[in-house]
Amino acid sequence: MSSKDKPLFDELDIETKASKPIYEAGKKLYLEGAVANVDREKSTLQGKVTENAKVFYPEIIVKFDRFVTNCTCNYQDEPLCPHVVALSMAHIYGLSQEIAAKDQGLDPTYIEQFLYRVRDMFSLDQVETDFIPGFMLDINPKTEMYSLFLYNKKDNSIIAQPETLYHKILNNPYLTKIEKNLINYFVQKEYWAFFAPLNYTPIKKGLTEILTLFSEVTYVNPKTMGKYLLVEAPLKLQFTNTFEEPVLNVSSQFIYHGNTIPFEETIYIEGVKCFLYWDTTFFPVWDDVYKEFLPLLSRNPVLKLTGDQIPIFLGEVLPLIPLDHFEFVTDDNIRSIEVINLKPEVELKFSEKNDLLAITLFFHYQETSIKDSLLSTNKYYYIFNNKKHVYIKKDPFAEKQSENLLINNGFKQAENTFISQGKHALEFLYAIVPSLPEAYHISGISELKKYRINPEPIKMVLNLKKEGNKLLIEMAFSHKDKAISPKAIHTQLAKKDSFIILPDKTFARLPIEDVEKLNGILGNIKYTRQTDCIFEVSSIYSGLLFNNFQEYINPIDTEKDFFDNFSNLQHLTAEPQPGTLNATLRHYQVEGYNWLRFLQKNSWGGILADDMGLGKTLQTLALLLRAYAAGSLPPTLIIVPTSVIFNWERESSKFTPDLKILKYYGQNRHELLAQSSNYHLLFTSYGTVRRDIEILKKYEFLYVIIDEAQNIKNPSSQTASTIKQLRSRHKIALTGTPIENRLTELWSIFDFIMPGFLGNKEQFERTYELFTGTEQQTQAISELKAKVYPFMLRRTKAEVSPELPPKIEDHLYCQMNDQFEQAYKNYLTSLRRDIFSKIEKDGINKHRIDIFTAMLRLRQLCCHPRLVKESTVQFPDTSPKFEAFKSMVREIIAEDHKILVFSQFTEMLALIEKWLIQEDIKFAYLDGATRNRAKAIDSFTNDPERKLFLISLKAGGTGLNLTAADYVIHYDPWWNPAVEAQATDRAYRIGQKRSVFSYKFVTKNTIEEKIISLQEQKMELFQSLFSGEENTLSVLQKEDLEYLFS
Repeated sequence: MSSKDKPLFDELDIETKASKPIYEAGKKLYLEGAVANVDREKSTLQGKVTENAKVFYPEIIVKFDRFVTNCTCNYQDEPLCPHVVALSMAHIYGLSQEIAAKDQGLDPTYIEQFLYRVRDMFSLDQVETDFIPGFMLDINPKTEMYSLFLYNKKDNSIIAQPETLYHKILNNPYLTKIEKNLINYFVQKEYWAFFAPLNYTPIKKGLTEILTLFSEVTYVNPKTMGKYLLVEAPLKLQFTNTFEEPVLNVSSQFIYHGNTIPFEETIYIEGVKCFLYWDTTFFPVWDDVYKEFLPLLSRNPVLKLTGDQIPIFLGEVLPLIPLDHFEFVTDDNIRSIEVINLKPEVELKFSEKNDLLAITLFFHYQETSIKDSLLSTNKYYYIFNNKKHVYIKKDPFAEKQSENLLINNGFKQAENTFISQGKHALEFLYAIVPSLPEAYHISGISELKKYRINPEPIKMVLNLKKEGNKLLIEMAFSHKDKAISPKAIHTQLAKKDSFIILPDKTFARLPIEDVEKLNGILGNIKYTRQTDCIFEVSSIYSGLLFNNFQEYINPIDTEKDFFDNFSNLQHLTAEPQPGTLNATLRHYQVEGYNWLRFLQKNSWGGILADDMGLGKTLQTLALLLRAYAAGSLPPTLIIVPTSVIFNWERESSKFTPDLKILKYYGQNRHELLAQSSNYHLLFTSYGTVRRDIEILKKYEFLYVIIDEAQNIKNPSSQTASTIKQLRSRHKIALTGTPIENRLTELWSIFDFIMPGFLGNKEQFERTYELFTGTEQQTQAISELKAKVYPFMLRRTKAEVSPELPPKIEDHLYCQMNDQFEQAYKNYLTSLRRDIFSKIEKDGINKHRIDIFTAMLRLRQLCCHPRLVKESTVQFPDTSPKFEAFKSMVREIIAEDHKILVFSQFTEMLALIEKWLIQEDIKFAYLDGATRNRAKAIDSFTNDPERKLFLISLKAGGTGLNLTAADYVIHYDPWWNPAVEAQATDRAYRIGQKRSVFSYKFVTKNTIEEKIISLQEQKMELFQSLFSGEENTLSVLQKEDLEYLFS
């Protein structure tokens, strides 16, 4: 039978894979002649099966003893469908002429006879009971070949052509299932030829697989007719070691139940499972060590070990071999062999050869010194000492490490010596040798004549002298307090040589790293070179030089205090405080004042970046009060957001009443500017500066101070470019968030206070933003921090908390712009006309609801125009208060604080909520309609990203503990102070470990400011007016209403 004619599988394979119903249905289809057009291409079968007048096309692919089946019936409930089963039977048993004829449309006249023949094929009644198949296994130990064939157990006769009796054999009732599997295994593997008598095959081909898979099959030796044994008990491998210098003989044999089995009589059979065969017995080889030894020992039972093989076997192999499967027999000579495993001590022996520095490596293992180790490929050193054969294991890692130490430092290998010269040799002696680990021993250095190192390096000193806004830097060099000629130093540096020879013929190392560091810093700033050693730079770089070269700086005595200031900018030389300052500065505010004065004296600009609420305004006003005490000076221009102009006016009037202030804002501002020389402080807005830059840039101011300096963070914005055109002697920027998103924002602010200090924008971006997240950027930012350190002072609330009172309350007044102010006046006029006409007619008491409603509408307008539902007045899109609120919120959350926001208008909270969503700011919300108050409180308290809690005053003014917040904003102040205080105390409660800042937003020149004024004058009136008491109207007078609606 050719390989192509042999079936790809047998019926048993199909029967085991298909369920019984599927199998029977497929068999029925086959017997009915439903299969046609069976085609086989290599390992792929295809055919056509007709069932109930429908045609299906099954396919079987055999890959690596696995079946892959497909069929157009798309049967998915089980692995096989009936059509695949029918195709498989047609493949195994073939199509009769009758079936083929039927498929071709011929008259099927022989179906009945065909069915009987098939029945006989599957019937056990046809089996001859005098034929009992068995298996013979003939193994030839000499040739390591085997033959497996079938025989008849009845007469021990050999079956010459088993493939012709396949079905007869397979259906024999005397065959066990595993014996049938063995026959099918050979059929599938196309190993029928193995069953042919005397057809021998190499043992390595298939025998271990047969023994492993079909271990229960009985195999008979054809010579003795005895059975082969497959035992489970392992053999023990015995090594006999004899030492005959210089050879260690290792002979091997097996021990089984006390009997010796010579290795040469065994056969080692490798495979999925390994066996050792001896005298019709198979011993399983389980031990992994056996599997390593046996292939070698099977070829050479007696190993003759020499050289490194001896210590490797005795010192590295034997100690690891388990004794349960092994046995060792050694002679007395073995005891004369010693294997040592030690860490070496490395000796570097220095010498000179003409102009070369030479190092010879020695490796000391106990008392043994090895010189030529690197030239030897041996893994052990052999020494005969005191009648012992000593093998010392080399430490290749330690030896290679020593070799690399020299090669990586410029040495070249010449046999067992390493040589170097010049600066590489000197650098090795100066920097590497003193830092070597204790395992290294140094010898020969004291005998060197040419390569003598002076351990004391040359020192660099920077003599600094400040001349106005200039700083002179003189580089000087000395060795042990003796001056060294700068010219000689620069000659060596020009040659890129790190050493200079001293009068005593020793070499001293130059401070090359320090010089390169200085040159690197000078390369990034503007400087003038007067000589090779004298440079002139702007004094703004004093702090940069101090931070990088503090230990080298030698200022002249008169300027020692100036440079000492850089060691701690928060402890500068104390400045006298202005006597007319109407405030007591806290300690950190005194430090801020001293720092601002330090900048002023040196004509430097600065960024005061304290957290919100720490008094940036007060510190700045103290500086200005001190400055104007010196006499007649130009005015200071203070630029702030429109909404907070009045807050600066109020603070100045309160703390520095001696300073004359002018508000450069509004429609008549140009007339006021002509009088500016009569004032100290000019308050204006960013928008006004943008509009009036052509006028304002003609003036020179003492200071230009910008509040909330993040307004110029975008260097390409019109605001930034306009502000930077203003002229002044000094510039200060105030902001709690100098950087919000990018470092370029910091550059833009510095470009205002000290143009050019951080280079141009493109250069700055390349240096600090190009390599985001890399080590290079980390290093650059560290250098940037040192550079800006003297000019930016920032204290967080946490840092100064011991100095702060537990609760700080303040009003934040919002200035109306022209458009909003006009709308407010128009609406006020309309309401006033209506209210007072009714009062004149009927009196106050009859129209109290109308009065309260009118006041409510004006307060709502101050919050946001959208809260006013019915009005004929045209309102702007937003309110000054809302814009000021947004600015404050951005700054507070940028400083990583949490805020409680109270409002009595839920419509206002909804507008704030919408804005927060647009800004992607997480928040919590609570009003009277909130069902799960606990969830809202928990989300704000425990989520560090949830920065705001919007709370309706009536729903959350009492009964809450919200100490996670340390800022409170009363968006629309509650006119009963007790209610407002209760709301603030949601954050200021037991458990609060930080100071609480509470801000009440008030729109300037509106009913909000007037009610606060009346509140302070008539506390009793407002307690009754807004607490619902019956005698309210008895205390509310007409003149009060005149004031409120004026």
